[in-house]
Amino acid sequence: METVTLEPEESEETAGDADISTDPADSEGPTEEGAPSDAPAESDGSETANAEAAETAAEAAATATEEAAETLEPVTEAAAEAEASEWVWPLEGAVVAAFSSDTLTYNEALGDWRTHSGVDLSAELGQEVVAACGGTVISVQDDVLLGRTVTVDCGSGLTTLYGNLAEDTAVTAGDTVAAGDAIGAVGETASGEANEAAWLHFAVEQDGEPVDPMTYLW
Repeated sequence: METVTLEPEESEETAGDADISTDPADSEGPTEEGAPSDAPAESDGSETANAEAAETAAEAAATATEEAAETLEPVTEAAAEAEASEWVWPLEGAVVAAFSSDTLTYNEALGDWRTHSGVDLSAELGQEVVAACGGTVISVQDDVLLGRTVTVDCGSGLTTLYGNLAEDTAVTAGDTVAAGDAIGAVGETASGEANEAAWLHFAVEQDGEPVDPMTYLW
């Protein structure tokens, strides 16, 4: 019997064809040059922008608050200064006629209806009248309705007036007085107001406009 030797067939793929490159550089995909170079830097920039925006908003809010404070009432700068200074009652007495700038009240002496620019305080004839606040006496004169009057400039556009005083006053124009200093005495010189008993007319003006004296007397 003849012996037949079978030789294995050579593979169609060569060793070179079968080799598969395993170079890490070929399998990592995009290189570092193609990737974002500094991702944390973008985060830092965002935080900085947010901080600047917050600071700007805080400054704007502070400015708005200051502007609102400058325009808000209820007290003007002059009123605040007046409240901080010393005020006293010009004399001890009850209010027998209140301040009235908007509502008309009947004036018995003149027989008509009119506003009342101050308050009338009950008193005794000859009772001492003192300055309600410190300042400079700017006039001592006779008013056709309020009789003998003394007007004191208390500063910041604020003035006080004392009417129905006796003829002889304790001050003259130009004198400086402190709160509580005597300026005169209650008289009976006023013809524009009628009361059964002696009284003092006390008025306060701010920049020439009448204001309620009770705002300053407490």
